[in-house]
Amino acid sequence: MTQSQVNECFIELERRKRDIALDTDGCTYIHNLGLLQHHFQDPPDAPRPGGPPTYIPFPGGNPALPMPDAAFITVNFGGKDYPGDGIHPNDETHVVMLRNAIVACYADVLRQNIARTPTGCAAFCPNAAGCRMTAPLTIRHSPFTIHHSLLSIPRNLLY
Repeated sequence: MTQSQVNECFIELERRKRDIALDTDGCTYIHNLGLLQHHFQDPPDAPRPGGPPTYIPFPGGNPALPMPDAAFITVNFGGKDYPGDGIHPNDETHVVMLRNAIVACYADVLRQNIARTPTGCAAFCPNAAGCRMTAPLTIRHSPFTIHHSLLSIPRNLLY
């Protein structure tokens, strides 16, 4: 199979998952197809995949191409570095995908739940009595804010 044919199989699978999510109350599809091509600009001008509710463009990126080598852990073999195995994403890739999921879904859900809680963040914060946080954290490149105690993600993802 060519890369394009393999990708088309994944695109069809993801299209079905997206459609199931659209037909399921309270379910959000997180669209990552082409996200890393867009992030690493490989190829240049690769479109970012669309988010909810329209998911346009679907997919993002260039469906004829693989994920960029820059998305994978570098492998050293015999003293020489290789771009990766095509399977194991590097830390930056994990952060990009996590940020995409937070922006597409989780930040909004968490923000709504905090707003509906009579005690605000005190109900969620494990150190509510001693919490000195005066403002919620802001996710980089996102309009969303969330309280620090709701996430167990690397601090470098957050401001």
